[in-house]
Amino acid sequence: MPTTKYRPRAKHEKVVQAIRGEIIAGKLKPGAALPGQAALSERFHVSPMTVHLALRQLGRDGWLETRERVGTFVAQRPP
Repeated sequence: MPTTKYRPRAKHEKVVQAIRGEIIAGKLKPGAALPGQAALSERFHVSPMTVHLALRQLGRDGWLETRERVGTFVAQRPP
């Protein structure tokens, strides 16, 4: 019987999928502000660094825009 390696999904990937899913479902509209990292950390039961990694990935992928000292927002034209 062949063995396959199971790679558990990183915690930040679960946060990425959840936020991306909310954008796709229309729960988070273009231009909408996301809660702060502390609130997201509490909501997803992960560390602030995990949330930071997730938001950074979503920004790189074009789903979010971060405005320094203002906050993180859903991109006007998400992918």
